[in-house]
Amino acid sequence: MSDPKNKKGEWEDSSFVLNVFAWGKTAELAQQNLSKGDSIFIDGRLKLDHWEDEANGEIHQKLRIVAHRIDFLGPNPHASHENGERVDE
Repeated sequence: MSDPKNKKGEWEDSSFVLNVFAWGKTAELAQQNLSKGDSIFIDGRLKLDHWEDEANGEIHQKLRIVAHRIDFLGPNPHASHENGERVDE
C-alpha cells in the first residue's frame, strides 16, 4: 500500500469505504443519525461473501462488516448504541 501523497508530495486525505450491516434499534438509530462522511467506530465482525455470476461464471467477493455496536464520534463522542440500547459513559 502506498502513502496517500499526491504528485507534489503533499499528504492527501483518504478514506476507505466498507458496507456495514446492522439490525434492530442499532440500524434505526444509524439510519436516523448518520450521514455520509460522519466519523463512527464499529464493533463487529468481518464477513466475506462470495458468489458466482450466472451469466459468465466469474467468482465475485465482497467484504462487509456485521455491526454489533456503533459509536457515533460526532458532537457527542460518549454516546453509543449497542444492541438497541443507548450507553452513556
